[in-house]
Amino acid sequence: QVLAYPPIDPTCAGPSYHRSPSAFPQTGPLRQAWRAWRGDGSGAVHHAGGTRLYTTHREARTLAGVAPAVLVVGPDDPVHDDVEAYAHRLREDGVPVRLLRPPGAVHGDVLRPDRPLLPLLARALRMTARRTAKGLPMTVYVPPAPLEALVRHFVDLRDGTHAGHASRQGKRNAFRQAAELLDVPVRQVLAEFDRHLLLGTGAIEASGPRADAAGGSLATWSLSWPTQRAAGIAPITLIAHYGAGFHHPHLRGATVGEWPLNVMDARQAAELVPALRAIAAADLHNLVFQRDWRIVPAIHP
Repeated sequence: QVLAYPPIDPTCAGPSYHRSPSAFPQTGPLRQAWRAWRGDGSGAVHHAGGTRLYTTHREARTLAGVAPAVLVVGPDDPVHDDVEAYAHRLREDGVPVRLLRPPGAVHGDVLRPDRPLLPLLARALRMTARRTAKGLPMTVYVPPAPLEALVRHFVDLRDGTHAGHASRQGKRNAFRQAAELLDVPVRQVLAEFDRHLLLGTGAIEASGPRADAAGGSLATWSLSWPTQRAAGIAPITLIAHYGAGFHHPHLRGATVGEWPLNVMDARQAAELVPALRAIAAADLHNLVFQRDWRIVPAIHP
């Protein structure tokens, strides 16, 4: 299956539907089109032979066994989040999928021969045909986390955008949303360190998104404990920051360097749990190096 910017969600609830109210297709007319196609969505529809028919893949329990897919959607298309979610679910259900995100592509481009979308799809189909002829599996375009975050990060650099925004204000709003989405997984990670290494002596503090002194944006989470405070060193700290002179935001620890931060939904925030663990572990290691192992309660005999 080759699908160009397919709408998947009849409710049009994804954030991408609301980033630019004037973008085509607009949410109101698209919902009307869904209602004209599927009614109110109540009640299952069956083929004469008894097979359940679905008006959207969201109704299906599994997508396993459907045809391999080549999907394409522009970063600013209102249906962008639908296509990303569809690619993610296909991948989870074991269906080979290639997801193409051409910069500047808009809804309807497949009908315009002067636009680059048709040649892009043609190349994708040729690549798929060549791999099939050689007996090779179809490439899964979306890599596993946290590699997917790196892909999003590098695409930012390539396209000059972040979370689909080119303006500083749009990126600042995306950072605030990312910081709010990160709160749950960050607290989870710091609570794990407190439980297993600090023996419940730690205290978690969060700043929430705020402006920093240099005109950028910042959100911090820290885990402090008595022996660390007595030693006069920093707590374990996870910092999300969007510097005034930076193209897009990053994650770091108090003593650990930068990590890409590209979070647009709760799934992407949860995917960062392994990275958050790694940052916190490296931070604690550096803090021990600054003093010694005695700052960690669980290591005491």
